[in-house]
Amino acid sequence: MTVLPKHRILHLSTQPTWRGGEQQLYYLIHELRLRGFYQHTVCREGGALLTRLKQETLCPVTPIGSGILNPLTVACVHRAIQHCNPTVVHAHDAKAHSLALLTSVIFRHKVPIVVSRCVNFAIGQSALSRYKYRHRLIRGYSCVSDTVAFRMQYATLSNHTLAMRFI
Repeated sequence: MTVLPKHRILHLSTQPTWRGGEQQLYYLIHELRLRGFYQHTVCREGGALLTRLKQETLCPVTPIGSGILNPLTVACVHRAIQHCNPTVVHAHDAKAHSLALLTSVIFRHKVPIVVSRCVNFAIGQSALSRYKYRHRLIRGYSCVSDTVAFRMQYATLSNHTLAMRFI
């Protein structure tokens, strides 16, 4: 029988390039590894993050395609969730947020989702946006600033934990 670590995180990133968010994710993976967290990362095939994580073997990595509505992409995330058995899914960008929620709804996963939010754009007012940002599986938002947290508080009606992390 395999004994799983207490804390298991599935990181989800859909960005193909290496920018600030990917750098922060890399630092997070590195530091959580030092603290004994089991981590698995799902990221873009051919992307800069995938290349870097494979070179340094910081954690298992699953490549996904670019289309978040592609059934193969959703299936890859589902398989990663089954393999990792995470205690939390951390979505690191807006498309990752959508992909995590879509996968959870289709396959009826009950894993809590935490979302990083780094932009100060207003949250859309459509029914789909309200569903996405107020879904019961979303347990918290990691906001880059007070301003972003204020926008999120307004959009989510304070139903979630809003944590500040300053980059």
